[in-house]
Amino acid sequence: MHLSGLVGGRVAEGLGKGGRNAPMIGNSEFEQADSTSSLYRLITSQARDIILLMHKGGSIIEANEAAVKAYGYQYDELLRMNISNLRDPSTLAEMPRQMLQADAKGILFETHHKRKDGSLFPVEVSSRGTTIDGKRVLLSIIRDITEREQGRKALHESEKRYQEVFDNTTDCIFLIDVTAEGRFKYSSFNKAVESEFSIALDDVAGKYIEDVIPAGAADIVAANLIRVLEVGTTLTFEEEFYMQGGIQSFLTVQIPVRDARGRIHRIICIAHNITERKHAEERLRKANRNLIALIRCNEALIHAANEAELLSDICRIIVETGGYKMVWVGYAEQDVEKTVRPAACWGKDDGYLDAVKITWDESETGRGPVGCAIRSGKPYVCRNILTAPSFSPWRIHAASRGFCAAIAIPLLTEGRTFGSLNIYSTEGDAFDDTEVEMLVDLAGNLAYGIKSLRAQAERAHARQAIQESENLYRTVFENTGTAMIIIDEDTYISLSNYKFELLFGYRKDEIVGKMSWTELISKDDLENALFQHKLRRINPEQALRSYEIRVRDKMNNIHDILLHVDLIKGTKRSVASLTDITEIKKAEQKLKHYSGQLEGLVQERTQQLRDKERLAAVGETAMMIGHDLRNPLQAVVTTIYLAKAKLECLSLADWMNLDRLGLMDDLATVEKQSEYMNKIVSDLQDYARPLRADMRTQNLSAFVNDVLAGVRIPPDVDVRRNIDEQLAWTVDPILMDRVLVNLFNNALQAMPQGGILTIDASKTCHQIILTIADTGVGISPEILPRIFQPLMTTKSKGMGIGLVVCKRLLEAQGAEIKIESEPGLGTVVIIKITS
Repeated sequence: MHLSGLVGGRVAEGLGKGGRNAPMIGNSEFEQADSTSSLYRLITSQARDIILLMHKGGSIIEANEAAVKAYGYQYDELLRMNISNLRDPSTLAEMPRQMLQADAKGILFETHHKRKDGSLFPVEVSSRGTTIDGKRVLLSIIRDITEREQGRKALHESEKRYQEVFDNTTDCIFLIDVTAEGRFKYSSFNKAVESEFSIALDDVAGKYIEDVIPAGAADIVAANLIRVLEVGTTLTFEEEFYMQGGIQSFLTVQIPVRDARGRIHRIICIAHNITERKHAEERLRKANRNLIALIRCNEALIHAANEAELLSDICRIIVETGGYKMVWVGYAEQDVEKTVRPAACWGKDDGYLDAVKITWDESETGRGPVGCAIRSGKPYVCRNILTAPSFSPWRIHAASRGFCAAIAIPLLTEGRTFGSLNIYSTEGDAFDDTEVEMLVDLAGNLAYGIKSLRAQAERAHARQAIQESENLYRTVFENTGTAMIIIDEDTYISLSNYKFELLFGYRKDEIVGKMSWTELISKDDLENALFQHKLRRINPEQALRSYEIRVRDKMNNIHDILLHVDLIKGTKRSVASLTDITEIKKAEQKLKHYSGQLEGLVQERTQQLRDKERLAAVGETAMMIGHDLRNPLQAVVTTIYLAKAKLECLSLADWMNLDRLGLMDDLATVEKQSEYMNKIVSDLQDYARPLRADMRTQNLSAFVNDVLAGVRIPPDVDVRRNIDEQLAWTVDPILMDRVLVNLFNNALQAMPQGGILTIDASKTCHQIILTIADTGVGISPEILPRIFQPLMTTKSKGMGIGLVVCKRLLEAQGAEIKIESEPGLGTVVIIKITS
C-alpha cells in the first residue's frame, strides 16, 4: 500500500490490492481520491527525508523513495519488514517505550538505523500516531544526520584540543565577560593563571575585576580593557603586578569577541610573563653602560695631564655614563687614625663626605666598604645600605641622599693598597658579578694611570733636582720614590738609594763598591745592557737613555724594570733610575685580555711619550743649530757669492781654464749644498719656535706664480696651473711661501725621470682648496699613515722634518693638510684654508 493511498480513505484499499503503481480509477469519489493520492505521491517521492508508515507493532505499511535509497532494500522488501529490522540492535530495548510515546503524543529522538549491508548511520526520528480508516498507525519522518554527527564530533574534537591548549599553555589566559553596563567580570582562566597568580577559578569566576585585583592595578587593567572596547580590535599592553616574588611584568594581548549582533561580549586576555626578559634587558643595558664607561675612562687615562685631572674625569665619567648617584676616590692616609682622604668626587653627594668620617682601621668607622676594601685589597660590595650592619655609622646620611647600594674597590700598586674607588647607586641590590668585574678592571686601570702619572712626576722632579745642585741631587737621590744607583765605568755600583735596596732586598753595605749591576740583570737582557753601557761612554748620543730590562732580586724574584740611564756630565759614571713595572706589565696583560682596543691606546700613549722625548731632543737640537750653525752657514754662502763675483771679473781664457778644472761645478755644488743646509736649519727652527701668523689677503694665482718662480723646475717636468685669476686667499705670506716651496720641491724630487706637476685651486662656501699633484713614485701604504711624524722620511737624505713643519705652519694659519698617494701613480697634496 502506498502512503498517498491511505490518505484517500477507501482508495487505500484499492491501492493496497493493486500495488504501488495500480490505482483504481472509477466514479467521481475515486477520481478525487486519485488526485489527492497523486499529490502526496509527488510530495513523498521528492522528500529528502525517509518517510515510513507502520502499524503500532512496527510492521512497515508504506515507505518512500528516500527510504529505498537510504536502507538499500527494494520497496517490496521494506513492506515485508518490521521497523525493528532497521534499528541498531543495541537500541531495540528502547523501541516499545518510544512507539507508545509516539502514538500517545508524538516523539522526537535520535538513534541509529541499519542498512541492508549492515552498516549503521545516525538518524533523527519524528514519529506520531494517526488514525486512517479507523486504524491506528504510526507516521515516522526519519532524517539522516550523519553530517550533523560528523560536525558535532569535529566540534567536540576542536573543543577538546582547545581545552588542552587552554589548560597546558604556559601563558596565562583569562576569559573576561563584558556586561551590558560595560563592566568586566571574570568568566574563566587556565591552569597557568592559577599557578602564576596563586588563585583558584572557583574563588574568582563571576566576580568583577575590581573585586579581585587591588585598586591601583584594577584601574590599569580596566583602562586597557576599555581601550579594546573603544578600538574594537586586538591590542597589546605591558602590565605590571605586585606578586609574592616582587613586581612581575606581563605582555598582554587582548582579543575582543563579538556575539551574533556584533557586540563585544567577551575579551580574551593572553598574558606572557616577560619579567626575566626585562631583567635580562636591564642587565644588558647596565653591561653596555659600564662598558662605555670603561672605554671612556681608558681614554681619560691616555689623555690625562695630571693626577687631579685624571681623578676628576674618572669620577665624572662613571657618574654620567654609568648612571650612578655618586663616585669618589679616597686615599689611605698613614696618620694615627688611618683616615681616608677624599681626593676627588662627582655626583650629588649633598655634603655627604663632609658629614661622615671614614677610616681604614679596625674601628667602627673602618668596617664599612671603604675600610674593608683598603685593608683586604679586595672589592667590598654592600647591596643594601638600609639593612647591612657594617653600614650603620653612615646609614642615616646615606639613606637621606637616596643611596641604596655601594661598592668600594681597592687601588693597588706593587701589591700595596693606597686608596679606593667608591661608587654609590640608587638601585637596591645593585652591582652584580659582571658589573663588579668591569668596575674592578676600571679601578685597576685607574691605579695604573695614577702610578704612571706619579712616576712621570717623580722623574721630572728628579731631573730638575739634578740640574739645581749636587747637594739637592743627593737629597733627592736618597728620598725619591724611584730606585736609583750610580754606576761606575767598570759596571760596579758606587751608590744606591733606599728604594733600590727595598726593590732588590740587599743592604747598602752589600751593594756599594761590592756588586756589579750586571749581576742583577737576567741573562736574556745582559748582552744588550752591556752594549748600551759601553756605547754610552763612547758615543752618548747613540746610546738608549730609556729601555726595559728584566732583573732578579735577592730572593730570586724576577722584576720588569723601566731603566732610565744618563751619564753624569764630565764623568764616565752614569746614574740609573729603575722603575718596577712588573705590576704594570701584569695590568697590561689583564687589560689586553679584556680590551684589545685599550692595548692599542696604551701603545699609542707609549709611542706619544717616546715621540715627546724625541721631539724635545729635536727642539733642543734646533735651538743649538740656530745659534751655532746659522752664522757659519751664512759666512759660507757669502763667501761663495763673493767668489763667484770675483770669477766673473776674470778674462775669458782664465774662465775657461777654471771651467776645465771643474772649479765652477764645484762652486755650484757647494752653493747647492749650502742652500740645502740652510733649508734644514730653517725647517728645524720653524718647528721649534713659537708661531704667530700675520694673515693678509693675497691673489692666489699671483702668489703661486711667485713661489714657482723661485723653484728650480727641471726641463722634463710639465707644470700645469688651473687657478682662477680672481681667486684670493688670506694667509701669512712668509709662512705659506715656506709651505709651498717645500711641497713643490717634494713633488719635483718625486719625479726624477720627469712628469707632470698639476696645481689646482677651487673655492667652496667657507674654504679655499689648493691641490698639488705629481706623477712621481708615490708613497707606500705602510709609510703614508706616519708621513707627518717627526723624523719620518722616504728620501736617501733628509731629516724627515719638512712635512711636519708644513703641517705646523699651516695649522698656525688655521689651515689643514691631507696627503693621498698611490705607489707608481703619484701623490696629491690637499690644502684647505678658511676663506
